Amino acid sequence: MDAYVTIEQNRLKYLRLNKKKLRADLYQGLQDAIAAGDNSAAAIGQRIILPSSFTIGPRHMVQNYRDAMAICRWARYLDAFVTFICNPHWLEIKRALLLRQQPQDGPDLVTRMFKIKLKELINDIHKNHILGRTIAGIYVVEFQKRGLSHAHILIFFTKDYKLDTVEDVDRMISAELSNSETNKLAHETVGRCTMRGPCGAMFPNAPCMEEGK
Repeated sequence: MDAYVTIEQNRLKYLRLNKKKLRADLYQGLQDAIAAGDNSAAAIGQRIILPSSFTIGPRHMVQNYRDAMAICRWARYLDAFVTFICNPHWLEIKRALLLRQQPQDGPDLVTRMFKIKLKELINDIHKNHILGRTIAGIYVVEFQKRGLSHAHILIFFTKDYKLDTVEDVDRMISAELSNSETNKLAHETVGRCTMRGPCGAMFPNAPCMEEGK
């Protein structure tokens, strides 16, 4: 974490000290200042502009938003919404942990494994067409309250794979447990990762329990 903070500080320092090299004078500084509420002439021209290449900066976020809206305008309504959640019990994570370590002891390991698996999922969706042939996709990575990464993915199918009827939706989406005898791994995974409960006084160790509630 300290190394990450240092990198971000160095990036900000570079942007501040190299405004002329970055051609900051080409930015619409006056318009930006007015939009931000800076009506004082003394403040205009003293601002340090963060380009859209600076991750999580305001221009970076606005550019991503506008790109997403452009995709939606071109591809029209989306067809599928997929949520991909990091699982600290993945075997790849457990195998890489040291003796007596828990997943929370290696956040870098957990994050890298999530990114690798997310990349493979995106490839499966758009290159291997496991859900159908696609024309566009958008995803954003967020973090749960306990720190685990999860991605929300929007998928746009080609005309031939649009979900136009109830039967089309039922073929893609299922809310059933797999057979425990013929597909034991899928049955156990769904039961462990996606089912909520039971909880309450009889199950105080449930993930949703906190201070007995």
